[in-house]
Amino acid sequence: MRPDRSVEVLRNAAGLLSVLACLVAATAAAGDNRNAATWYGKAMEKATPLSEAEWRALGAYQADPSQPPSPEVRQLLARMKPVFDLTRRGCRQEYADWNLDYSQGFEMLLPHLAEMRTIARLMQAEALVQLHDGRPGAAAEEIAAIYRLSGHFGDDRTLISSLVGQAVFKCADVASQAGLDHAAFGPGESAALLRGLKPLEPVDPFEMGEAVAMEQTLVLGYLDSRADDPQQRARMAEVMGVVAEDEESSKWLLGASDEQFDAALDQYDQSMNLMVEAFTGQDRAAGRAEIEKLEKEISAGEYGPLAAMFIPTFSKVFDKMVESEQQLADRVQVLQGLARAKVHPEEEANAAIFYARGIELIRQMDKARFDAVCGYAAGERGERDDLAARALQAAQDILDLFREGSMKRRCDFAFLRPGRSLRLCPDYVGGMRDAVRLLHADAMRLLDAGESAAAADRLAISYRVVGHLTGDDMLLSAPLAHRTFERANEIARSALQNDRFDADHRATLRNAAERISAKDPFGYINSVVASRDRIILRYRGRWTQTPEERRRIKTIIAAIEQWNGDQILYYLTVHDTLARADEQEEEADPSSARLDPLTRLDDVISLPALEQARLTVGRVAPRLARDDINIFDEGAWEGIARIVERMRSARRDLRRGLEMLQPVGGEAQRH
Repeated sequence: MRPDRSVEVLRNAAGLLSVLACLVAATAAAGDNRNAATWYGKAMEKATPLSEAEWRALGAYQADPSQPPSPEVRQLLARMKPVFDLTRRGCRQEYADWNLDYSQGFEMLLPHLAEMRTIARLMQAEALVQLHDGRPGAAAEEIAAIYRLSGHFGDDRTLISSLVGQAVFKCADVASQAGLDHAAFGPGESAALLRGLKPLEPVDPFEMGEAVAMEQTLVLGYLDSRADDPQQRARMAEVMGVVAEDEESSKWLLGASDEQFDAALDQYDQSMNLMVEAFTGQDRAAGRAEIEKLEKEISAGEYGPLAAMFIPTFSKVFDKMVESEQQLADRVQVLQGLARAKVHPEEEANAAIFYARGIELIRQMDKARFDAVCGYAAGERGERDDLAARALQAAQDILDLFREGSMKRRCDFAFLRPGRSLRLCPDYVGGMRDAVRLLHADAMRLLDAGESAAAADRLAISYRVVGHLTGDDMLLSAPLAHRTFERANEIARSALQNDRFDADHRATLRNAAERISAKDPFGYINSVVASRDRIILRYRGRWTQTPEERRRIKTIIAAIEQWNGDQILYYLTVHDTLARADEQEEEADPSSARLDPLTRLDDVISLPALEQARLTVGRVAPRLARDDINIFDEGAWEGIARIVERMRSARRDLRRGLEMLQPVGGEAQRH
């Protein structure tokens, strides 16, 4: 190859890396106790493989940690205690150096990543069990150790390591959020968590910018050191035949002259210089724009064939970096407030925790009693009134849970929907409908008994629940929130017209109803966008490196992006029907119908329209299997929940409801 200044510099850098590798090897051989990798290595040696049954038990518990840990999970964690002890000792060290052989370039193996990620996952389970057992201090220390572990992945200076570091951080953050959701972390526990976060830099905490710079050095060194050897060129071509978008890349590697290769190497170097600058600049928006521009230019061939082959989609990595910065900043802000006692733990609790407890108690109610309550809530009067009244009087502890939950600022139902991501109706949605029926029925009972203040309290809870459902991104939560608001308005309007509510009661209701988002009333926009994104994610996950396949998937995604809420709901209905058939979820016992969340939404969706949509699945499923997504020629998709129609009226309905609750006449002067 011809002499070239940039290549010569690169050769010197590669030589320096070799010297450093020898020095690191000598240090590692001596067993440096200050090196976290020393202790992590010992932990990996102590770790025993998990059986399939243990993986299943662990996965089931982590998917729904609201349930008690199984004996299998406890036994597994007890066996791993020596592993955790060694890992915690490693976490306390300042750096982690795994003596990586950077001369291998992108063929370098990183076996410690998967093993350490598994250990982090097991430590997360340990922290969740400690929270369940009422030991928040121990849980906080465990989570803090995982936070510190996540930062050590950045020391590898490789992109995959940095991304695994962020994944481990999220693993810790899930457990941290569980403690916050349950109001388990006070000042002491929050301070411990902050100590775990302290080693993480607020800017690029997992060293993704450094990893991009190292990627440049590694690839340049790898390519330059092998380009003169025909066998090594063939090896590169073999590798590129697997990872390149087409065979042309491999052909170019084999056939390029020395001059062509050097020129392409310089072009790669130039593009990566610009990429590193974009990652390390202070203006994140400008950096993102520059990366997007570079990627288009690289794709168009403006930076030569090597750049097109070896530069990944860095915009996604950049987004991960920005996301990690925000995640860290948000967590530190919350914990600092708690550690300084400026925020009470109850203020950070998750309303969905209280709702889940209430829903579980509703499930335990006698079916006949609950049916009587539902009839009462619907305005039916008759021989079951006494039964409903007794059921409601016995259910005050449930209503107390919903009152407490509704007062919380935060509400995140995510932990209640483990498993399939494309869910038509998670069970908690039906449970929330049951709870609202209970609230409305009790409000009506109390109005009949002349207890107006208590009745206003029940309706206020209902309005605040609507506010929380509005923030949920499951599609059927939006019409449920809308219908709940309408029914609460009907009861309140009747009470106001009959002078059952005075100015104070009206103010109580108005204050609660004003918590509902005016920007996105009842959450239609949020849930439609989130549901569409979940569907698109299924197709993005199938992308291959074949240009034709990528173009085909892009066409499918472009079509899905145009779907409206009713079309998305129909697709979810088809997917749900197929999933139910595969999992054999149908219950043979008809008495279990109340447990089907969809049947409990009978005044929110049209069950006959839903059944008609299900009947089309046999014709639609084969088309979806062929990736034919033009499935909206049946007409059965339009009337299940009338998402588009309700979405158009949402803002008007919210405005009218709030107008009804405004002070009138002399009330405005007294208040």
